[in-house]
Amino acid sequence: MLEIGKAICQVGQLSRNSQLSRDHSFALSVHNE
Repeated sequence: MLEIGKAICQVGQLSRNSQLSRDHSFALSVHNE
């Protein structure tokens, strides 16, 4: 789980201005809930 979160964070940093970045951040926040 934690490794997946780190991978998502890396993707988010690489595509910070991308809509995918927002989707990943949203999915991660919902998953943590």
